[in-house]
Amino acid sequence: MSSALLGQLDLRDIEGVDRDQRGEPTGYLREQAACGAWSWFETSLPRDQQINAIRAAVKLAYSKGVASLHEMFVVEWRGWASYDVFREAVEPCALNVVTYLGTDEVDRVAGLGMDRIGGDYFLDGSFGSHTAWMKEPFASPPPAGSPPHGIAYRKDDDLFDFFMTAQDAGLQVGVHAIGDAAIEQAIVTWERVAEKVGASEVRARRHRIEHFECAGDDHIRRAVALGLRASVQPAFDAYWGGESGLYSQRIGWERASQMNRFKTMVDGGLALGVGSDSTVTPLDPFLQMKALRSHHVAGQRLDGQAALRLHTLGSHIMAGQERDRGTIEVGALADLAWLDRDPVATGPEDLESTEVLGTWVGGRRVHPDAEAEAE
Repeated sequence: MSSALLGQLDLRDIEGVDRDQRGEPTGYLREQAACGAWSWFETSLPRDQQINAIRAAVKLAYSKGVASLHEMFVVEWRGWASYDVFREAVEPCALNVVTYLGTDEVDRVAGLGMDRIGGDYFLDGSFGSHTAWMKEPFASPPPAGSPPHGIAYRKDDDLFDFFMTAQDAGLQVGVHAIGDAAIEQAIVTWERVAEKVGASEVRARRHRIEHFECAGDDHIRRAVALGLRASVQPAFDAYWGGESGLYSQRIGWERASQMNRFKTMVDGGLALGVGSDSTVTPLDPFLQMKALRSHHVAGQRLDGQAALRLHTLGSHIMAGQERDRGTIEVGALADLAWLDRDPVATGPEDLESTEVLGTWVGGRRVHPDAEAEAE
């Protein structure tokens, strides 16, 4: 954070403020302190500006042939008032928005009539900030004040209580887990729940893990046994994979080469859905499909048909919407994208040049604007 923003925040007695030897904030804010900064920024924007920004994102989705989005709305960071703004913004839009609320307030979420919770409910942080929770320490030194293994955001018993409460309420749960220690915590906790309610009950809810980047073979096997799904972002490998990429800088190539193993996950029977984690990487399915087919580790590349399937039917399976969406057949909703080329037959190097000539949601045209029948 800039010094100007730091001056606007009350950082007394808040976790996550890195300080120098004089006790002054360095500008690195994490956890509760980062949440406070995010909330201050967002609530400082006029309501109309926030709504216009959200609807601009909807238009961007249409221009990329996207008819459905999974919104990871982090209530813990942004607050319930900001969620009200978000709902107002998307309510008139044709876009199918599947919302996951990042909070442990199970009763409140169930009271809203929702059948899912969490999404980006953080068990750890990210590689860029040295806050992904790893079993072994980072190879590159974290900033002063940060632990060498990253950050565990949740205590085991607290997470178990959250999972049990949501399971009993009939909610699908999503959690953010990037590092191998965070993934282990998520799976062990679901195994504890399965011991209480039965593995079949856990499998029936189709719980999901966002990112799942540092998953080992044992993680994949145990996730499949529990019926867990993985929401993955192929462009992470495109941007930060490889021997000289960010991941290698953080944990060394030997460990980094075992990250984001999409083909291993598919071959192991793990259900995958693919997205962008916008704004971390661009909201662009053609970039993501290119990344799936051009993985830095050749053995983890998928073919064009598999890449398309994971972006369509695979992602709808993540939200339990595969009966109505994700395929073109009688009885399915007419969510369609008209492209200037076949994304399966087109080489990966040309995918990002794909032009979307038209997008329909539920049979109504939404792109381009001049021919749109719905917002």
